[in-house]
Amino acid sequence: ERARGLGDFAWRRAVRILPALWATVGISVAVAVFLSEATPGDYWGSPATWTYLLNGLFRFQAELPGLFERSPVAATVNGSLWTLVHEVSCYLALAVAGALGLLQRRFLVVAATAICTLHYQVHPPFLGRFWELAGLAAYFGAGASLYLYRDRIPMRGGLVLAGLAACLIACRLGGLHLMAPAVVAYAAIWLGFLMTPPALGGDYSYGVYRWAFPVQQLVAERISDGPM
Repeated sequence: ERARGLGDFAWRRAVRILPALWATVGISVAVAVFLSEATPGDYWGSPATWTYLLNGLFRFQAELPGLFERSPVAATVNGSLWTLVHEVSCYLALAVAGALGLLQRRFLVVAATAICTLHYQVHPPFLGRFWELAGLAAYFGAGASLYLYRDRIPMRGGLVLAGLAACLIACRLGGLHLMAPAVVAYAAIWLGFLMTPPALGGDYSYGVYRWAFPVQQLVAERISDGPM
């Protein structure tokens, strides 16, 4: 809505995602040598150390030499980053929709989200690996739909609790994937408004997304080794 065109939209997305991603990947490689069970020579001499940098171009690689090999999710440095290529795919779809004027018909965004949600629940065999994209696109579309209908949808904690209760019931009866995208998107936005001090600004969600997994891995490995 704020972009002056496709180029401006692409620039805004790139500035939001890439510098912070590159910093995360670069810092991870630089710090991992001090945490790795591999010797510094083996660490820097391994091709995996350098190909890990390609995470900054959305080519996911989980491992760095000798790092987190005893963690519950073994040999995975930052398991969150695999979703970024799907996020970029959603931004491309959003750009196309905006260029075609489809965002002016906001019910179409809701319809596309519903289709992705249904495919995610049914998991038809012909989707193959696109099932992952359909699942994440359902969450992306749910957030976009909530934004487009922000003038009609109130943000209330009671609705969050009701949605979570519905998800628990769906866990027992089946159909969780039909409920989860809308509930998770609503809960995340409500929580963001609740916890983010407006005066500070910043992008808390992306920062948590980028650093949560390696921090959790580090803590889990230290706990498995005994008292810190």
